[in-house]
Amino acid sequence: MKKINKILLLFVTLMLFTAKPARATTVNCNFVFTPPINQITQDNDAFSVDITSGELTPGNYKITYAGKDEVVLPYNGGVLKYSKKKMNPFSAAGTFNVVVEKDDKSLKCVSPTINIQDSPLQTSCNITFSGTKTDPATGAIIGVSANALDPLTQVGMTANNIKAGAYDLYVDGSKKGYYSNLAGNTIVLGNYPLGSHNVSIKDPNLANRLQCPAAAFQVNAVGATPPPGGGGGGAGTGPLNLRYCPPPPGSPADQIRIDTAIGCIPINTSTDFAAWILGWFIGIAGGIAFLLMLWGGFQIMTAGGNPDQVKTGQEQLTAAISGLLLIIFAIFLLKLIGVSIFQIPGLT
Repeated sequence: MKKINKILLLFVTLMLFTAKPARATTVNCNFVFTPPINQITQDNDAFSVDITSGELTPGNYKITYAGKDEVVLPYNGGVLKYSKKKMNPFSAAGTFNVVVEKDDKSLKCVSPTINIQDSPLQTSCNITFSGTKTDPATGAIIGVSANALDPLTQVGMTANNIKAGAYDLYVDGSKKGYYSNLAGNTIVLGNYPLGSHNVSIKDPNLANRLQCPAAAFQVNAVGATPPPGGGGGGAGTGPLNLRYCPPPPGSPADQIRIDTAIGCIPINTSTDFAAWILGWFIGIAGGIAFLLMLWGGFQIMTAGGNPDQVKTGQEQLTAAISGLLLIIFAIFLLKLIGVSIFQIPGLT
């Protein structure tokens, strides 16, 4: 009897180890997609599906799509409804299926294959440019046309005939920002240096896919157009054949400087011009002090024992050194008080 029991136990053990798990029975289901299955593109950030079948039994069903995002929905007969919004399941062109499977893995059905099409470029979209700037005579804000943009202009762009939605905006290959309501609204881009600048609008989830044909705006010198071959931030010519220096590296994009024999003179504001004059004044004053020190030293060396000339040379040398120290001390105080403490613009 014991031997029979051992044989039965061994048989049951073998059955447990060799038994294969039951596979879900595939049944026929009807899938109705919104949007229709043949109209789904990468632009769709949502979809819904109604699933019906006479072979599904009540219970909980797991829904899987695009190989991700599994959810469990209860089913008590009729229509099994599923919808998902703002989940961007179609991040690339390709195919996928919706799979519905009962939680006990006894039943499942699979949708027809969905072929995700590349989202077409919105060819009806176009980008236009305009701008605003301050009138130096009146201080009023005036409008500027697209062909008269200069580094003093706040450049604006408008995307016309683009579908409503969120987009990323790029200028010269760098992301300017994310805009949830770009369609028909004017976006202020800011000031830009001389040259041509490219603007593109892209999908916020698919940064490499254009949504609107790329466009460009040209920034010219104040009141002028760049000379042939002078784009890309080079110098330009303006009224009365004045030449404009390109903005130096790291300087504000709206800095305008006239190219002269003594260097580039900033003319944006009185603060910029005053800072340039101050720099020149300090340089000239330092040069004069140095020459006076040389002259004082020369007088002492050539005095030949004449006490009056020696005294004059010493006074000259003392005055020159005192003046130079005063200039250095004034610069130190200006930087300490004006820049470090009060942070007055234009003194940096």
